Amino acid sequence: MAPVRQGPPRPRRCAPRLARVELTFPERWTPLILRELLAGSHRFSELQRGLPGIPRALLTQRLGSLQRAGLVERRPTRAGRGFEYHLSPAGLSFSPVVEALGRWGYQWAAEQLRPDNLDAGLLMWFLRRRVQVDRLPAEQVTTDVRTFTQVFLGQVSIAQSFGDGSVSVAGRSDLRRAFGGWIGLSPFASPRA
Repeated sequence: MAPVRQGPPRPRRCAPRLARVELTFPERWTPLILRELLAGSHRFSELQRGLPGIPRALLTQRLGSLQRAGLVERRPTRAGRGFEYHLSPAGLSFSPVVEALGRWGYQWAAEQLRPDNLDAGLLMWFLRRRVQVDRLPAEQVTTDVRTFTQVFLGQVSIAQSFGDGSVSVAGRSDLRRAFGGWIGLSPFASPRA
């Protein structure tokens, strides 16, 4: 009896590059890691923060796989301590694929905002890339995580959230009007009027 081979199938000799990508890209977490790298995360800790729930060992393994596939480059930091991860030209070319997956996810999966899948920390992590910091007011803004997530995803307009009281800005009336100018929406959101 022939031994049973464990693990993923070996790349075919006829198209080794295509086979390598076929084995690397669909691995669990890989498209999300590429999304984080495309969005500007470069440090290991930044990747972990943008991928809550990924085990440290698995992130290390996936980054290694992406390096071996030629999609990610590991570079020393400018300060000389630690490393950063950057997409290679081949990795950058995955941008349209990752964006298409993101658009699909927003269209078909993002409507299901249940309390168990709302994460204020992750929302703030994503918002840090989209907020117009130079336009931020000094006054406090209050909201709930669900509503702010819906605004970020473009499911609820800022005007609607002000109208129903789920988002409020404490302070001057001009802050209410300026709110839409500093809060950024997800790149996959389709803003509502």
